[in-house]
Amino acid sequence: MRQHSIPFAALALAALTSCADPAEPVGTSSAARAGGEWGCTGNSSTIGPYRSHEFHTGGTSNTEGLHIDGFWIGGVRYTPVVDGYRFTARRGTTVKAGNQLVNGYFKVLDSNGVEFQIKVTAVSNTVTFWLGDADAVPTYELKYKQMPAGKEQPVCANPPGSVDPTSDPGSPAPWLEPFEAILFTGDRYDAVTKKVWTTGGPDTTGWFNIGCAGSALAKMHLNRHTSAGAKGMFNASPEARQSLLNAFTANLCGDGMAYTEPGTPLRWKNAAGWKPDFAPAWDLEAVWGPEGAVCIDDAYRVPWVIPANVCAPAIQSCEDLPGYDEASWQNWGLVRTAIP
Repeated sequence: MRQHSIPFAALALAALTSCADPAEPVGTSSAARAGGEWGCTGNSSTIGPYRSHEFHTGGTSNTEGLHIDGFWIGGVRYTPVVDGYRFTARRGTTVKAGNQLVNGYFKVLDSNGVEFQIKVTAVSNTVTFWLGDADAVPTYELKYKQMPAGKEQPVCANPPGSVDPTSDPGSPAPWLEPFEAILFTGDRYDAVTKKVWTTGGPDTTGWFNIGCAGSALAKMHLNRHTSAGAKGMFNASPEARQSLLNAFTANLCGDGMAYTEPGTPLRWKNAAGWKPDFAPAWDLEAVWGPEGAVCIDDAYRVPWVIPANVCAPAIQSCEDLPGYDEASWQNWGLVRTAIP
């Protein structure tokens, strides 16, 4: 397979938060470590030494050992509630929402009893879904500090550019609130393996995700590949959600290793036909399924990675798959990607 390098402008943007180091052997865990468990997916939520994307409103500890002890407003403890993608704080019949949440905070304790406060410093309603009806999606600016005297710092500390590089070039989706996050329920993710390990059902009850602007989780939701974002025909199957997450994170082998760079231009379409065909100037990249890349074309987004060499068994080129026909790529996978 021929290897095409990424245009210099895109590579320069990606280098700001580079995940994989070309001087290190590809296939080690160094790429994932450099960008946290979510690797190269951009703006991951950070609380002190922890990269935590999910919390439980009822106080159950997450994978990192963090648990919530209420949402506090003016010294009064409320119960946080995330319903779909809308966050409220409740105490008896009193419900706080929208700007009433500003200056309130989640009290978070780690497994050693160290306290962090995650404060809501702003609430916006300018973001809308990128597919289907343009329903408003509330977003929240979150800042944390370690108690008792830590410095207040952003939870979403690596904001994206003004538009999303995975959206269509003719009408790019904007990041209207690049310092804010979406809170949503219904899907749970394993940050290490990049798996959508459950969608709906009792295992999701009480759990919510923090999807910072620019992150894979935010893009999954705004593209209606979540339970909370599903509406009408835009209701992706668990397999389709996993395939798109694999494409966004370049989870080639399906093992959670991310072979991409933040800010890399990427176009995608799905087997359900939610997105238009690619422009001729875009190079086909890969067909994706729930287990990773089904096949790889000539183009690839990180120039020092040879996709055929990183997985066992090796990923084939699409044209070498027996009986492959580009006109019916949907017979092979659920997502198709292209890059410049």
